[in-house]
This record gives sequence, C-alpha cells and structure tokens, in this order.
Amino acid sequence: MKELRAYRFEIVLGTLIFLVLGPLMATILGVDIRFLNLFGLSLLSLASLIMAIRKVPRLFTGILGFLTLLLVWSEFLYSNEPTISKLRMWSMLGLYSSLAYLLVRNFLDTPEVSPRMISGAVSGFILIGFLGGVLFELLNSFQEGAFLIKSNSGGYDLYYYSFISMMTVGYGDIIPLSGAAKSLTVILSLSGQLYMTIGIASFVGKYLNSFSKTT
Repeated sequence: MKELRAYRFEIVLGTLIFLVLGPLMATILGVDIRFLNLFGLSLLSLASLIMAIRKVPRLFTGILGFLTLLLVWSEFLYSNEPTISKLRMWSMLGLYSSLAYLLVRNFLDTPEVSPRMISGAVSGFILIGFLGGVLFELLNSFQEGAFLIKSNSGGYDLYYYSFISMMTVGYGDIIPLSGAAKSLTVILSLSGQLYMTIGIASFVGKYLNSFSKTT
C-alpha cells in the first residue's frame, strides 16, 4: 500500500484519462462503453483509498470510494432501478468533491514544481469536469427537459457538455434550457477559468521561488 501511495497522483491521473477516453476506446476495441465505464469507475473508487495521507480524510474518502464502487456495480446489475442510479450520482458527487479538494490542496501547498505536483494539478482540473458532469446528470434526473441534446449517444453526453463548458468551447449540440441548467453552466465555466488562472499563477510563483533558491 505504501508503494502505491507514492504514485497516487499518477494513478488517479491515469484513471481519469481512461474515463475521458472511454467512448473512443470502446469504438476502437469494439466493446460496450458500459464495461469500460464500470472498469474505470471501479479503478477510481479503489484509487481513492490511497489518495489521502492523514487518517480522517483517508477514512472519509475511502468510505465514499467503497460506497461508489458498490453503487456503480449495483446500477450495472440492476439498470432499471432509478433509486440506485440517483444514489450512485450522489455518491460520485461526494467522491469527486473529496478527491478534487485533496488534489487542489496538495497542488497549492506543494512549494516546488515537480512531476507529481503537475499530475495532481491536471487531475484536479479533470475532476472539476467530472464533478460538473455528475451535477448535470443529477439535475437532468430531477428536472426533465433541463437540457436539449440534439444527438443522444448515451450517459457520456452530459460529461462531455461539462468539459466543453468548463473550457468555454460551446459547440451548441447540447443546450441548457432551464434556469438551473443555465446557472450551473455559468458556475462551471467560471470555475474552469478560475482554476486555469490560479493554476498558471501558482506554477509561475513556485517556479520562480525554486529558481531563486538555486541562484
């Protein structure tokens, strides 16, 4: 476990990239996207067990990871149960929030630029996208017609919309219709830009600080 914890940021980053590339990999490999999502979410849930160093955050994140793992598999086995789906969304919301907090805090607290810090910073940015995706998914489950999706390709759509909103791309293939959906889209767009601004400023500050120590 200690050996895995030393590479926890790289493991989380690799798992998140796997989840982002899920539909592309499913097309290339000719497999059902549900199996890849199940595998990726299971890996992320297990990775959460090694993420935190301190005892209390580790216990909290571990419980959320175990609960998410249980609900992800339950939803896969009982796909027609809306209650399980909503519980899975809430559990994922808690897990993503916890992991994002740990990654962003580590990124801001680390005094010098390093590959591990960069992995954590990139993972934090990707997690904001997943956090927005599960929020959109929750909103869409409680408020029918919150979004207009022109070409529905499955459960990945709202996560895709989250990422393009966070990066302020906006292709127009998914349109927020309700006031809550529009408000959440604005918040996510601002969050993505603030993260980038603060992240770049922090990188420059840490680099200059490291450079001044060596001269």
